[in-house]
Amino acid sequence: YTTLFRSTYNQNYTVSSPVTFTHTAAGDMLVVCVGSITTGAGNTAITINSITYNSVGLTQACTVNNNYDTYYNNMATEIWYLAAPATGSHSVVITFTGTSVFELNASAINVIGSNGIDNTGTNFYFYGNPTQPKTITIPSNTNDLVIGALGEYYAALTSINQDTIVSKDYFSSGSSMAQGVASIAGQGLTTTLGWTNTFFNFMPATMAGISIFPQPPGVIVGLTGNIGSGSVGNVTDTPI
Repeated sequence: YTTLFRSTYNQNYTVSSPVTFTHTAAGDMLVVCVGSITTGAGNTAITINSITYNSVGLTQACTVNNNYDTYYNNMATEIWYLAAPATGSHSVVITFTGTSVFELNASAINVIGSNGIDNTGTNFYFYGNPTQPKTITIPSNTNDLVIGALGEYYAALTSINQDTIVSKDYFSSGSSMAQGVASIAGQGLTTTLGWTNTFFNFMPATMAGISIFPQPPGVIVGLTGNIGSGSVGNVTDTPI
């Protein structure tokens, strides 16, 4: 079985580099999804310089930003990974370059049973595009596990896929950015993940995704997340 376990970091209002949070790894691969917003005239999306876990560097799988957006030229989503991470509880450290960073969301995910990255994909939507759901299509195979991440401004997200992790929601947290992370078994040569924004459907969004091989017949998903001093608890989904 492939097991996903997730811990999250969420911070808004003037985020400084480096960002550090604790994650307990167990498995063959650690995947970290990062979403960010910068504010201010002329600013562009942040550049992530490095992500480490237990002082070991992760590899960037894919990155996307909407720097050409006339109204909101400051959003980015990235996915990084590390094969054979150290087990136990260690620090995830994210260093970045950029100014006026309004918010940064990160999700660290354990994948058990993976042998490496198959393919990657990215997509983005400009401000004013009312398309719902916002989707990303990733090259894949039927035996893959596909993980996608979306960052959207002023959003309350609902995933269109079976297994879903939403790490931060505007209504519940008082923040201005939502990060959705979803996982699903590969649907063939391509796999589509998507989210519907039930708040403002015309807000900009950046999306990144990876396919990981091999994907065993069943998927078990475990979820934990902390925002401030609270916790969203634990969730176990029915295997696919």
